[in-house]
Amino acid sequence: MKNRRGFRYPLDPYRKLCAWELDEQKREMLDLASQEKQKAESFRQADQAFGTMLNTLRGTHDSSIVLDPAARGLWLQYLGKLDADRQAADEALQSTQQLRDEAFQRYANQHRHLKGLDALRERALHDFDKDMATKESTRLDDAWLQALDWKSKQNADQ
Repeated sequence: MKNRRGFRYPLDPYRKLCAWELDEQKREMLDLASQEKQKAESFRQADQAFGTMLNTLRGTHDSSIVLDPAARGLWLQYLGKLDADRQAADEALQSTQQLRDEAFQRYANQHRHLKGLDALRERALHDFDKDMATKESTRLDDAWLQALDWKSKQNADQ
């Protein structure tokens, strides 16, 4: 592993903030997914109640049982309420799905931004490593030249 002592990435606090925001957006997406699941279940139940009531009403129409017109009107009114509940559940589900999609888009954008910051950090690390290698090479060359100069002076004195 390379010695990266002394490396300072000036965007590190901003990168940490972006990572925190990404975690918050992930939590938001998970909450919205949970809400979507609940609303989908609510829609399924409303749809099932509507279908059951519709089939019951159709069954009374086809059979030899004659319903009182007032009772039939109450049944139809109840069926209308169930349909309105079903439509409201469907609209709530679609709204939640739209919110989830928007949250996912924000998450994807933030993730791309964070990946860009990570790429910049990696590039800065690479440049730092290259600079450190150049400095180390220069230091070693200077030390070798000084040793060579010292040896030549020693040989000249003899």
